[in-house]
Amino acid sequence: MTTGVLTDSELEALAEIAEQFHHAPPDVGEYRLIDFAARETGVLRQMTLLSVMHQRHAEQLGAQLADAFGLRFSVTADAPRLTSFGDLFMALESDPAVLSVCLKPLRGVCYIVCPADLLSLLVNQLFGGGANHPPGQRSRKGLTPGEQRLSELLGERVLHSLTRAWNEKLVLAPEQLTALPNTDKLAAEPTENLALNLDLSLSCDDWQGVVQLIIPFASIEPFKQRLSQAILPVDQASGDGIWAESLSEHLPAVHMLICAQLTGMELSLGEILTLRTGTLLPLELPDTVTVTVESEPYCSGHYGRSKGKKAIKIHTVYGPGEPGS
Repeated sequence: MTTGVLTDSELEALAEIAEQFHHAPPDVGEYRLIDFAARETGVLRQMTLLSVMHQRHAEQLGAQLADAFGLRFSVTADAPRLTSFGDLFMALESDPAVLSVCLKPLRGVCYIVCPADLLSLLVNQLFGGGANHPPGQRSRKGLTPGEQRLSELLGERVLHSLTRAWNEKLVLAPEQLTALPNTDKLAAEPTENLALNLDLSLSCDDWQGVVQLIIPFASIEPFKQRLSQAILPVDQASGDGIWAESLSEHLPAVHMLICAQLTGMELSLGEILTLRTGTLLPLELPDTVTVTVESEPYCSGHYGRSKGKKAIKIHTVYGPGEPGS
C-alpha cells in the first residue's frame, strides 16, 4: 500500500512557499511550479470559436432580457476561463440563485448562477414600481418564492439565447432546467474537477453584476475540433486580395476523383463462399445513378450512351443540406 501521500492542504502550503522565491537558491538548483491544468488550458486556447460564440450569446441575451423584463441591459461576454469547482464554489456571492440544466449532447450537469440583487431588480421592475430603483441591500435568509420563479425565467432566457448563438457550430438541447433550493448540489461537485466559466457581465442603470454559465470541462472537451475551426469571409481570410486571386487562378486545375456506382447487390455469406470462376451474377441497372466527388454525393442522373460511349446524363445537382448531399 502506498503511504505518505501529501494532502491538499500540504500541497497548497508547498505552493505558497514556492511562490515566495523568484529564483531557486543557488545551492539547491532550479525549480519550476507545475500547472496541473496546463493541458486543459492548452485545449481551451485551441477552441478559438468559443470566444466568438460567447460574444454572440451576450448580444442575444441583451435582446432576450429586454423582451422578457422591459429593461435595457448592457451585456458583455467575459473571456472564457477554467476554474476548479472548489474555487468556483468558494467565490460564490451570498445567496445566489443556482439553476441546474442538462445541455445535450454535453454530458453531465451544467449550472447557471444568478446574483441575488439581479433578481431583486427584476422583482422591483415587474411588481414594485417599474422604473424606480430597486430597494437597497437587505438582510437575507435565502431567495423569496418570487425570486426563485424569476430565476427560472431568467435561466430560460439565458438558455434560449445560448442555443441560438451556438447553433451554427454545436446544436444544444436544454433539458431539465431546475431552480435549486440552495448551493448544495454545486458544492457536491468534485472540488478538483475543472469547469468552463462563461461569465456574462450585466449592467442596467446603476446596477452591475455577473451571470455565470458553468459547464464541466470534461463534457465540452470532446467537441474541441468543432470549436477550433473558423470559416472566415473571403475579405478577412485573404487580406489585400492576393490570396483570393491566387486561389481563384489555381483551384480550377485541381484534380478530384469522380465516381458513379452503377449498381450493386447483396449476397449472404454462404452465397459468397460458393462463388467460383465462371459464376454469373444477375445485375439490374437502376433508373437513377448517384455521382460522387471525393466520395461525397454531388449529383445524380440517368445511365445511357452518348456518341457511342457509355454516359450519365445529369438531371439533379445537390445543394448544401439537400438529400444526398
